[in-house]
Amino acid sequence: MSYNNSGYLIKKDLNEKLFTDFFLSFVRICRIYAPSYFKNKKKYNGWNCSSLSKNLILLRKKEPKKFSQIYDSLQKSNTVKRLLLKNNFYSMASKFLNLTIKQLRSVNYYLRMDVPYDVKNVLDWHQDYADRVLCTIWCPLVNVNKKNGTLKILSKSHKDKSQSNKNDLK
Repeated sequence: MSYNNSGYLIKKDLNEKLFTDFFLSFVRICRIYAPSYFKNKKKYNGWNCSSLSKNLILLRKKEPKKFSQIYDSLQKSNTVKRLLLKNNFYSMASKFLNLTIKQLRSVNYYLRMDVPYDVKNVLDWHQDYADRVLCTIWCPLVNVNKKNGTLKILSKSHKDKSQSNKNDLK
């Protein structure tokens, strides 16, 4: 794996079994907190399953407290931690930042659950923690593109603390 000066790395050979395990854990948590929306007999076939998406959107709209319970439970889920650990994200971060793994610390890890046409959780262009040495690891669970919400990355922004070149977004 080569790291370049651009300030970002794209890794595609991730452990698919961990994503499957996470998906199954996600569905179990949904069934615990909102069983009427996520029937046990219903089979969901992955993150792009339209009935799963419809149920999540409906749940968020009609019962936001239950949606929040699912979200909060996922933040504490071991399957999220396993995705980071078993896919060697910490190792990649240490190489990228030129630090040892022992020198790293996790500021935050969480799963975002953005629904289509969500406007209240959209951020304008920003730079995470511009005053610190860090890297953001972003691992989408569905195929993303400019239309449905990919990140826009400012090349070499890890070296430029000024945030002045946002016209160069990739």
